[in-house]
Amino acid sequence: MYENLKKLRESLKMTQADFGNSVGVAKSTYNNYETGIREPKSDFWISVASTYGVTIDYLMGFSDDPRDGETKKASPRPDEADLLRNYQKLNEDGKEYIRQQMAIALQVYGGEYDNASDLEAAK
Repeated sequence: MYENLKKLRESLKMTQADFGNSVGVAKSTYNNYETGIREPKSDFWISVASTYGVTIDYLMGFSDDPRDGETKKASPRPDEADLLRNYQKLNEDGKEYIRQQMAIALQVYGGEYDNASDLEAAK
């Protein structure tokens, strides 16, 4: 059983279904991972670690420090996790609308819109 995986999910106030969806697995699959019935593959660990800014060592129980190491990324606050969860529920038209509104909000309230897909395409 992966206690730290469960601790992370609970700290984000997410259901197993929501957490699984956020990293691309079904609720039943996630439940099997969290309870130790099934062993997650490396792509699952990488997805969770990169999405929530924790180390794989922490998730697997080899460390008590979720952000041990050189790269430290803040875990999303509950309101940020809510935004992400709701965004992921939208169809592509809805997502595009949200991206446009975010760009406008950043222009008005300060900041620059970071489009990760544009950055990846430029590489």
